[in-house]
Amino acid sequence: LPISEQAYRQVLAHASSETSPDTGQAGRCGLADALVSAPSANQAAFAEAISIYGGVIARLRSANDPEKLAMVLGNCALAIQRQPEGDKAMQLEESLVLRKELAGLLSPTSNPTLWGRAMHNLGALYLQRLGGIRTQNVDDAVAALRQALAVRTVESDPVGRVRTLRALAQAYPEWTGADSLAHAQS
Repeated sequence: LPISEQAYRQVLAHASSETSPDTGQAGRCGLADALVSAPSANQAAFAEAISIYGGVIARLRSANDPEKLAMVLGNCALAIQRQPEGDKAMQLEESLVLRKELAGLLSPTSNPTLWGRAMHNLGALYLQRLGGIRTQNVDDAVAALRQALAVRTVESDPVGRVRTLRALAQAYPEWTGADSLAHAQS
């Protein structure tokens, strides 16, 4: 069972950022996660969570911990995308900025699993993007998804590989790199 918003607020009330920065950071991230995952989450809950993530991101950017920063960037990007209200095109653009930063923090050699997931999510976001030139978005999506597929092998990440293959199957019919529509569809 996930820990409730109230439990995280109690942890934060007792955690001092000076004496226990990791506990405070984990509590803030947990609270933000709880706020956006609640079935009754409204726009105010998403706004609070995004603000909390923003504070943690600012601290982590200077802490030189790319894996923790990448996880918080991903959670914040998802919260921005899932907001129940607002300009969806702008939300996707804000999320895209965070997803690009996240992908840039990782490498396929340092943590192939996280990097593969980051590239998959970046590619999927390009496919959802409402702004920009559609053909460029699809080309960017295919490039990111192909990079993800290279590390999401059957042995290391079979479920992730299937997800990336599905996303590529969705993108290829619009891809400008194909020789023809029949080639892209095949």
